[in-house]
Amino acid sequence: PVTAVANPLAEAIRDRIDHLRYEKQQDARGAHIIVPELVAKYFEAQQFQPAWQDSASLDELVASIEDLRNDGLDPNDYHVEALRSYRLDVRMQTQLTLQDRADLELLATDAFMLGLYHVFVGKVDPVKLSSQWNFSQRPIPSFEEAMQRFSARLAAGEIRQAFDSVRPSHAWYQRGRDRLREHRAIAAAGGWPSVPDGPTLKPGMSDPRVPVLRKRLEITRDLVPAPGTAAAAPPDLYDAPLEQAVKAFQERHGLAPDGAIGPGTRAAMNVPVEQRIDQIRVNLERGRWTLHE
Repeated sequence: PVTAVANPLAEAIRDRIDHLRYEKQQDARGAHIIVPELVAKYFEAQQFQPAWQDSASLDELVASIEDLRNDGLDPNDYHVEALRSYRLDVRMQTQLTLQDRADLELLATDAFMLGLYHVFVGKVDPVKLSSQWNFSQRPIPSFEEAMQRFSARLAAGEIRQAFDSVRPSHAWYQRGRDRLREHRAIAAAGGWPSVPDGPTLKPGMSDPRVPVLRKRLEITRDLVPAPGTAAAAPPDLYDAPLEQAVKAFQERHGLAPDGAIGPGTRAAMNVPVEQRIDQIRVNLERGRWTLHE
């Protein structure tokens, strides 16, 4: 049988683990422990020794969980508010009770485990993303190997490195993270304008919709105005630089790069930024399943 080293915090952690195993509902500072069996097995293997009492590891955990937004995940699913509260207590050197310190151990371990698992294998049922799903899951290490890796990373304080190690290393996945970050910044700034309906716009035409089109493509950086060119052409003229920007947009969205702004291209441009964010999040979820290293 596993016995704890005789110190008050280890005894408090052992007591909390006993309750975790035998009570159906276990909360810590208002947050529910999601994977109680795994948390219990980790602390039993570690002789109930604490791992999260220093501010450096807690800082890295909170920062890593906040960064899960860029993987299309919600930090609130990983106890981020409760962990921020504990981090403030640690920084302010608040005198916590033994039970509160033990709760921090359980909560942080639960968040770390759950976050790593979701980054590695995804969070949702893939068939709910597409009924035509036919990809195999990324290979999952054995329980013993996974727990050994987890314990080694935590002992070394390598929290960020642990999350980086389970992300797909494929450039496509990193571009998705970058895109998600960029689109959220666009949404926070008010999104992009919609190109009004009308006849198909073609290069060389003059049309009052051109300034809106130009603004739309500048926001997504398909069009990057060259210095000193703002007054070089009439504002309503669909000129050559704008044509190249339209073609870049069309290629990026799987459209024929003909430079013409017909109904299909206009519809793609007018998709709300919030909908684009949802699409990127779904693609990242697919990537966690399909991008095998």
